[in-house]
Amino acid sequence: MVSHERYPGLDTLRAIEARVQAFDSGVAPADLPRVMDELHAAASRGLPLSGWLDATRVFFMAIQDALDRTDDLLDLSDALVTRILDAAHRDWLPQLPLLPSDAQTNAWHLLDLLYANRVRSHHVDVFVREAESFMVGSPVPAVQTALQLVLRLGSLDPRDSRIPWMIDFLQRNAGDESALVAISALQHRLDIAYQQALVRVGRNATDGLQALWTLNEAISETFGGDIVVTTPDAVDSRTRQQMSEAAQVLESRALDVSAGIDMRDPFAEGLLEYLMARIAAAGGTLSEAIRVFERLISKEFCLVDSAAYLARIWLERGYPEDARAVLERAAPRIPLVRDGQVPFPNLAELYLEAGGDPAHLALVEAPQRFVERAEANRASRQDHFRAAVDEARDRALSEFWDRRERTLLAHLGRQVQAADFDATLDGAGNGRLLRLGPEVAATTCLDEMPGIPQAVRDILLAATVAPIASRDVVPHVLTLLRDLEDRGHSFEELARDFPGYGRSRAVAQERLSSVLAKGRPGDALALLEAYASIAEVPDDVLATLCDKALPALAEAGQRIAAVKAGARLWRRMRGEPGRRTGILCREVAFAGLDDPAIRPEWPLLVEVILDLMPDHDAQGVLWEWFREHFAHTPPDEVKIGLAARLARRLSAPFQEWARVLAREAIAAHLDGLVALDGPGARRTVLQSLLDLGEGDPVVVEPILSWLTGSNPLGCEELADLGEWLVPRLSDSQALPVRRFTRERLLEQLNRQKSPDVQNRLIERMFAMTPDDPALGAMLDEIRRARVRFRWVVGGVALAAVGAIVALFVFLT
Repeated sequence: MVSHERYPGLDTLRAIEARVQAFDSGVAPADLPRVMDELHAAASRGLPLSGWLDATRVFFMAIQDALDRTDDLLDLSDALVTRILDAAHRDWLPQLPLLPSDAQTNAWHLLDLLYANRVRSHHVDVFVREAESFMVGSPVPAVQTALQLVLRLGSLDPRDSRIPWMIDFLQRNAGDESALVAISALQHRLDIAYQQALVRVGRNATDGLQALWTLNEAISETFGGDIVVTTPDAVDSRTRQQMSEAAQVLESRALDVSAGIDMRDPFAEGLLEYLMARIAAAGGTLSEAIRVFERLISKEFCLVDSAAYLARIWLERGYPEDARAVLERAAPRIPLVRDGQVPFPNLAELYLEAGGDPAHLALVEAPQRFVERAEANRASRQDHFRAAVDEARDRALSEFWDRRERTLLAHLGRQVQAADFDATLDGAGNGRLLRLGPEVAATTCLDEMPGIPQAVRDILLAATVAPIASRDVVPHVLTLLRDLEDRGHSFEELARDFPGYGRSRAVAQERLSSVLAKGRPGDALALLEAYASIAEVPDDVLATLCDKALPALAEAGQRIAAVKAGARLWRRMRGEPGRRTGILCREVAFAGLDDPAIRPEWPLLVEVILDLMPDHDAQGVLWEWFREHFAHTPPDEVKIGLAARLARRLSAPFQEWARVLAREAIAAHLDGLVALDGPGARRTVLQSLLDLGEGDPVVVEPILSWLTGSNPLGCEELADLGEWLVPRLSDSQALPVRRFTRERLLEQLNRQKSPDVQNRLIERMFAMTPDDPALGAMLDEIRRARVRFRWVVGGVALAAVGAIVALFVFLT
């Protein structure tokens, strides 16, 4: 039997349950907010699993009782709807799948009704999206919500692409014939039927339908309305002539459009006929319009629009009895039902104008076919719901206990500190006394929690009664944490929820020793990464991890990864732990610098050593190592990369020594560029040098000296190299390159005879030094010389032509 002392919320729950179940009192809508607050308070004080289920059941019973006392279920107070939905999502929806299937079904119906109220009373898009999410996620089809969404979207934007999907949803799931009648009536609206047709037809047919709809809009724009009827005596002859001419133009356009539609599609065929009837009615050919509309009504094509248009024609012609007959014939087939949710006031107004009573236009009840369809939907829906109940129940139960485990961890995490783990694992005394409040057992259902060893349960329950030594509690806490980790909870996740667990030195050592003993260096690296991501881990814990992990990882062939991980942890440390870890990282890195097998990785190790802010002695050791290994070796990528790094980052006097050596190595490396195969290969080497130097003069200056010195490369390639190099240099570094490139271009210009090539060379020279006045004067002189040359050539040509003409005259 559940203890009321352990679960203080039970007494409150039983009192609320008795009040809700009382036949003579019950819950009025005004009392519902207070009942919901009391249920929340009972849950906050603590309930067992059975109590949570009872409270969930009582919550929905109270809502049902209050709504039973309401006249219009689709006109509830917005404040009440919001209050109920907030309370349901906060406390009770997670337990809903654990209730009996009948209680679940009733609860989902109530939620459906509440969301339907919200959609009906709000135009805010966020509420529409929330209702859509509920409709998609509800295990019981949310028919009321879907119907209100369709009605809302149909009034705001009939061309909304969601409407056809929702109509299909309602046709398959509506268990109430009134909803099916409403959907049937909506489908007789031309705009809604058009959206459904777009979804139904193939991609090749959509263009034709869209062209028809564009024509429909053009007819409305041309004649100034959706229903326009031109009678002979209603307008003057001139206006009648204009309307007739406009109709002829639109008929011609309709014939053009008809060639692109699929006439096998009943909707496309009907829409084309409807448009022709509209054109005929507006153009004054009323007999033709009547004949087509009669045919459309007999085929039940968009009866709301077809019947309204034909009724308007008869009224304009002065035959109200024929207008009434049209509406009376169409209404049962739409169907219009009294007290229906889709009243179509335009039909009622036309019927009233024709002398009829709108109250007698609609059917008293839904036709039998809708009743049978609703019954079939209910049976199908019930079968589907029962099939999903077991799976949902298992998932909800698992989530219920997972939330309680989280709550238990939060309680324990506030009580058990890192020192308690250290004292227990190191065997240093009994540690502190721990006391867990009685609310721990009440809010976590600790005495019922599955998956927790009985010994753990007993000791934690005992700690809620009297203080217990932490050494007696912590082993069971460790068991609980390890079990959670085995079930998929990451160490980082547990350390965030349980701060003392992630900050314990003993826990860190134990976890590291475990993975190293298993010979799994990858797991050891992952552990270091995990600790780097956990906030507020003490520096001495991080340093202790590095002391053991870095040498072991280096020995296991993970030296580079170990040095990187150690450097990341070092950046978080201060004081003595940081100094100790920095020295250790440098030692591991220096050991790698003596291993020729990893020579390609030496630049990276040197970069890490420099990142660790080495002191003067450490920089001296690094320089001596470099000079010993590279001072007299031929230049290669490793040597140049190291030299550039050291020249950029060492301090005096080592930096100057490194800069001299770097310049010599780069100059020797550049001497071999001429032997490379083509300009592309040379640019690749130059780009790698520039990347290494990051704009440092120690790299840039040798490159400039090589380019502008006694370079055996051709004039054209040197000019191309200069143009390629300029945007990769700073402004001051680029100045000599610009001058050098301009000179090489000028050499080409002096040798070049083609005017087109000369123009291109001149444009390239201006791009190099656009503000040089001497260059401008020189280029002007070249242009004037070219102009004089043209005049000379022209004069010679003209003289030759004159001589030929004179000779011809003489001979004649």
